[in-house]
Amino acid sequence: MIHLLAAVPPEFAGLPNWAWNGLSVGGLVSFILMGLATSRLWTKRQVDELTTQHAREVTTLTKNHDREVQDLKDRYETHINRTVELLEKRADDARTREMEWRDVAQKWQSVAEMLAGGLEPLQDQGETMLRLLQAWQSEMARRVIES
Repeated sequence: MIHLLAAVPPEFAGLPNWAWNGLSVGGLVSFILMGLATSRLWTKRQVDELTTQHAREVTTLTKNHDREVQDLKDRYETHINRTVELLEKRADDARTREMEWRDVAQKWQSVAEMLAGGLEPLQDQGETMLRLLQAWQSEMARRVIES
């Protein structure tokens, strides 16, 4: 359609040549102004706003990162402290159990010593009874031979 309008002579609609040229130039100027109005112009204010927004976002990101790193450090510190406390309690429990077993072993040792001390007189008494029995047997054997 545009090709047809371009081929039409300017005097066709009864307008003089300068009117058609004015409409053509006006159309071109309006086309340029509309293009500029709708395009994204970067003014100093827009650049400053974008710079401040970027700086704000970087600051926020840095603060969030620092907070997260601090939270991680606190969590690890808490975990390490709890682990150390747990291991110290386990070591204390092991020492306590060792002392209890040592006390039990010492009591058993004293009982064994007491039993060993009680067995010596029984052994002496058993040896004495064995000698008496052997003496009686030999006496009985001698009486049987004499009779």
